Amino acid sequence: MIAHHCLFIALVSSLLTESLAVGFQCWNDPVPNPKECEGAITNIHFDTTTKPSRLPLTEGKVRTINGGCAVSPYFGNLPDFWPSSFELGDIHLFLILITDHDASMTSFALNQLIIKNPNRASVTEDSIRKVLDDAAKQCPGKGGRFSFPENRSVNLEIRPRAAPGSERLAFDPDFPLEKTYCYQGGKEILPITDKGACIKALENLPTDANGIIMGDDNKPATSVYKYSKSCTLYIFTTDQSLLQVVKKDVAPKITKMIQECDTKRGNLNLNGAQGPNGRVLVYTYA
Repeated sequence: MIAHHCLFIALVSSLLTESLAVGFQCWNDPVPNPKECEGAITNIHFDTTTKPSRLPLTEGKVRTINGGCAVSPYFGNLPDFWPSSFELGDIHLFLILITDHDASMTSFALNQLIIKNPNRASVTEDSIRKVLDDAAKQCPGKGGRFSFPENRSVNLEIRPRAAPGSERLAFDPDFPLEKTYCYQGGKEILPITDKGACIKALENLPTDANGIIMGDDNKPATSVYKYSKSCTLYIFTTDQSLLQVVKKDVAPKITKMIQECDTKRGNLNLNGAQGPNGRVLVYTYA
């Protein structure tokens, strides 16, 4: 499985290089209705205090969905397993067309439109719409990766929403809040053998004087990990803004999810992100 991951990463890195060279890279996969993608952009809460309006600078990732099109701009770092060659520049915009070739990859947030902007550069609504229009012309009926003409380090990719029954279903921006989602997976997915360890991990989360969940350094954080025996508890904001979750308010809901999912991986969407487009996702796995 690791060999497959390495091959996948190498292929993606190669495709990204080609994409930058030619300005766009078409996929063979079908794309959702372009109008649905336009509707997904409409659902984004832009910062309208500036002219023109732009993505909120308090957020590192803005995820939205409409019909079959999922959109989630992202300003943060990529998962640790991605090689440094994947770094394409200061800003990236991806709307990734994904398939179910490898279920073990679905625990990572690969399936989304991403704007990478560590310094929170300005990305306007108009610039996103223009690239989306160009994408429909360059790769009609297909998904793909497209560079922003004014900044070739900015790229856009298109994908549909998560497949029913897939682990990433709970990562869709319109998945119901406070609804438990359990994922069994295949033989490669290890079961949680002690759900009490998940609850213990929850109890060990640090908080500030107001009861808000903090990072391990007792400072505000966008995500927290807690390991306890057979269970990892991962809590993060979907928009890369700061967690503003009061532990005592969400603990009963998270505990209920852990109990219901038992040996399966668990997912729970909650309110509590600093940014206007974000929510908090709780994820448990062995």
